[in-house]
Amino acid sequence: MTADRRFLLIDGQKIALDTKELPMDVQLIRDLTPLSTLKQLEKLYLPGRLISDLAPLAELKELKSLDLSMNRITDLTPLTGLLQLRDLKLNQNQIVNLIPLAALAQLKKLDLHENQITDVTPVAQLQHLAILELSGNPMSDISPLTNLTRMVYLYLSNTQVQEISHLAYMKQLRVLYLDRCRVADLTPLAGLTRLESLELSNNLISNLAPLAGLPQLSTLYLSHNRITDLSPLADMPKLTELFLEHNRITDLTPLANLTWLHRLSLKGNPVTDLKPLGNMPMLRELYIQDCPIGKQELNAFKKAHPDCYVEIKESSQQQNIARKL
Repeated sequence: MTADRRFLLIDGQKIALDTKELPMDVQLIRDLTPLSTLKQLEKLYLPGRLISDLAPLAELKELKSLDLSMNRITDLTPLTGLLQLRDLKLNQNQIVNLIPLAALAQLKKLDLHENQITDVTPVAQLQHLAILELSGNPMSDISPLTNLTRMVYLYLSNTQVQEISHLAYMKQLRVLYLDRCRVADLTPLAGLTRLESLELSNNLISNLAPLAGLPQLSTLYLSHNRITDLSPLADMPKLTELFLEHNRITDLTPLANLTWLHRLSLKGNPVTDLKPLGNMPMLRELYIQDCPIGKQELNAFKKAHPDCYVEIKESSQQQNIARKL
């Protein structure tokens, strides 16, 4: 009987040679060699397969979406010719060199978090990028990102980034993560008026003035900094979530007009007066662990906000985590 040349046998399954996406059970394979003949593939998902050699993918010129996260990849050279790629996930590998990605000009989404990247220069060529994830890499210089003006979501958490002046040109940014970096000066963010979510926890920030002109912010993380003055936050009408844990805040008066605030965390601040929170009808969660707030003050707040959950003490689980840290 003549073999049907329209199909390929992978793990006992017949796969049409013109298939555009593999069934999920077939995508459990670790040996990529059989895939090299599937020239019409457009989507391929291979996370956590212990893959190190990408050579069999080099001829899959129609690929638009490729997930190679959580593997053992170091060499990206076989991806150089995949010019149709729009979405590429390479997070949690062992990647250092990004040069092979420079030719992938159509990329819109690129996830590289938790690799060993120090130089992002090749990314400068990817002018269509809208989503870039670089968190957890030992990089400090983001100047190559300056001209990526179509960026909407940018994640730089847990890097060595300190100088952020190059972000000033990303006027389309809506989500920016810079937590666990070394950022002190927020001036470059002053013109990013489309920002909706901003994560700045665990930095060296004391001056919030550059944030005063960001009226679209709905979620703002500022925990574990050096903040004392909240006045720049006074005119943020869309703010619904505000995290201010472990700063040096005593005066909450600037928050009085944030009437859409839904969640507020003040844990670990020397706050004693909750009266400025009196006109917050939408407030549903307030976290004031380790704040020196008197019983009378607390009862008055609870009476004014019967629908608001107030957490005063850490849960036993949180205490255990804190001890381990």
